[in-house]
Amino acid sequence: MHTADYLVFDRSEYDAFVTSLGSQSASAIHEAIMADRDALECLARLRLKTTIREGRWAFDVTCHTQTPGFSHDPRDSGGYCTSIFHMEQDSEHSNLARTVDLTNSGDLEGTGLNSWLVDQARWRFERIAGPDPWICGSLSHVDADNERRVPFWRRHVDGAV
Repeated sequence: MHTADYLVFDRSEYDAFVTSLGSQSASAIHEAIMADRDALECLARLRLKTTIREGRWAFDVTCHTQTPGFSHDPRDSGGYCTSIFHMEQDSEHSNLARTVDLTNSGDLEGTGLNSWLVDQARWRFERIAGPDPWICGSLSHVDADNERRVPFWRRHVDGAV
């Protein structure tokens, strides 16, 4: 199992914060953000978890959103937590991953988060699936009726990595 945590900030606030630090390395910027938790408002904390169980690969993403008691600390489970993405290896084809769930998360919609998550899943899946991994899925009736969602799935589903 591999787990990675990511903090999501408003882009303009983040850029202003980085500019205020001057020219510093990525690790120095990270240290500054973690040292002063009030410097930036954290919109969400994402936990990306990759598992291989009984020979099958799965990728899950949970989103902890800003609520009273929300903490930036990945070890703390405060705030509201919901599953926003699940992809798993097909039971019959080792090079096929099925997108089971991808849910927009409120203020994070339109930020490119979902494309980034699909890219993260592809990268993790390609490492174990071997050559020519594919992602497939089907649109829910809600997505099929949403003109903004259909192009997203056309870009990301049923296409070779």
